[in-house]
Amino acid sequence: MNKRTFRAKYVSMFIVLFFLCIGSGFVWAGLEFSMDEDCDVDGEDIHAFLLDDTFSMGDDLSGLAGAFGTVQEDCGALGSDDPVDGYPKWRERALIVFVNMVRMAPREYLEKHMADWERFMPADGILSADRFPAVHPLYWNLGLNQAARYHAEDMAFNCQTFQHASCDGTSAWDRIKRYYLDFSWIGENIALGYSSPRHTVNQLLCDQYGGGCVVDGSPYDGHRDNIMSGNFNEMGGGHAEGNYHYWVQDFGARNLDDFSPIVSATHYFLSENATTFFLNYYDPQDGPPAQVSVIVDDSEYNLVLDTGSAQAGTYRKDLTSASGCRSYYFMVKTGNGNIYRYPEALYLHTYGEGGCTSDYGE
Repeated sequence: MNKRTFRAKYVSMFIVLFFLCIGSGFVWAGLEFSMDEDCDVDGEDIHAFLLDDTFSMGDDLSGLAGAFGTVQEDCGALGSDDPVDGYPKWRERALIVFVNMVRMAPREYLEKHMADWERFMPADGILSADRFPAVHPLYWNLGLNQAARYHAEDMAFNCQTFQHASCDGTSAWDRIKRYYLDFSWIGENIALGYSSPRHTVNQLLCDQYGGGCVVDGSPYDGHRDNIMSGNFNEMGGGHAEGNYHYWVQDFGARNLDDFSPIVSATHYFLSENATTFFLNYYDPQDGPPAQVSVIVDDSEYNLVLDTGSAQAGTYRKDLTSASGCRSYYFMVKTGNGNIYRYPEALYLHTYGEGGCTSDYGE
């Protein structure tokens, strides 16, 4: 089941309309490659180290990651999106990754990751290029994550209902505003049923009504509208499991000053015997990355483009599943030589792999 969205366009009369244009007028939060010897680790100039012609991403990035605390202190932000007090948890992070997949490459996503919904598709399909062109991805926001999870848990554990208003009658608008300030747009999708983030995204994209996915432009395609809206630039996902799996997507837009080209990343289970690592990449200024890697238990693997373009797409690596928890993080070297780590500190864990119940830590 799903529910029509509390949509930003219905509340825009109360706010100053703001049209987001990611890709112009911003600065990456990354390592500056000047040669002024102001970025040292153990007395060695990291700028010179990274610019050296003999620099090997496979050999050197793993070693560099061990000194990231010092590098960050001396050089500024190198990574992004460390979990904060358990936000986001694995399902919530994966939800954003799949939303960004479809935003940056809707037709490819439909073919590769929504084929199991083909029997529900209208004759002309959905996500047409004229109505839903590719748009920029969404960055994770802690406040939106908190608002979304609060509502998912509220529905699951307090009133066992399926609605945008909180169980105490507070509107979605007022609830989101408690956590998310200085915004230009907000919106919300809710869904009920699936345990899988991918299936939940597909459920919302389908906007099933009358036994099948509704056509683009239908009065009932509100979830699809929100997922593909270029008005948003941030998102937080919420999940709670009570008698059913409850899902909330809270969307927002604010002025953002700094961006990492690693928008979001996670592991996922597309098949029974494989663990897949996905990374949403977005760098419209500097173009394709020089390399995208995931380091799993100290072994480094290159990711390849799965959907979208090299500078605005999702990268992927499939590994054979393990029997228990593995630690991992992602590293990217951009086209202009900047280095990024995701998450910025510590490690993600392969929650759900071989009974693993850990998501993030040492």
